[in-house]
Amino acid sequence: PGHCAECHSGRNLLGGIKAAQRFAGGPNAEGVGWVPNITSHEDGLATWSVKDMAYFLETGLDKDGNPVDPEMQAVIANTSKLPPADREAMARYLKSLPARAGKPPPKAP
Repeated sequence: PGHCAECHSGRNLLGGIKAAQRFAGGPNAEGVGWVPNITSHEDGLATWSVKDMAYFLETGLDKDGNPVDPEMQAVIANTSKLPPADREAMARYLKSLPARAGKPPPKAP
């Protein structure tokens, strides 16, 4: 689960994770796109259950049936091979994260 912070956290000018924005999403470090907030904040996964998150880690489909973004496909390819109990443990960990407000993604032109 510690890997989640690598992509889902805001960064400082030197590329370090900003502690106050850990897991709160932000600009994709690759320079294109936006990485979602995965905390239980209202702009994150507040409405997701542990079951929703475990299902996502297995299938790559969010709770509304939408597929994961391409950047997350490699992660899902790995988490889908884990035993169900491990995916549930990861989901419980994510639900336990403190709710943090993230920056809103830029509006589409």
